[in-house]
Amino acid sequence: MILKQVFLINFGLYDEYHKGHDTHRIKIKREVVALELVKVVAAAAHSGYEIKEPEKAIFDVFLASADLSKSGRDQARDFWDQKKTLDDIDFKFDR
Repeated sequence: MILKQVFLINFGLYDEYHKGHDTHRIKIKREVVALELVKVVAAAAHSGYEIKEPEKAIFDVFLASADLSKSGRDQARDFWDQKKTLDDIDFKFDR
């Protein structure tokens, strides 16, 4: 369900870009979606009893590949450090 929603949002961003919509607004939306995906990875890693090195490595790879702003990276790291869950993620993206 989450991946389907993210796919539809990313397709929508792609469509907006090709229709000539405001690229700054599209970049902001993309950052929001990327940050929420990194949070999903963090929540999944924290769903077990203890964090194992492969889970931390996956989080680090997603964080690096998300190409987030400094603020976004800080938010993602805080989410990780505070061991938040899927309940702490707002999946109501502006479409």
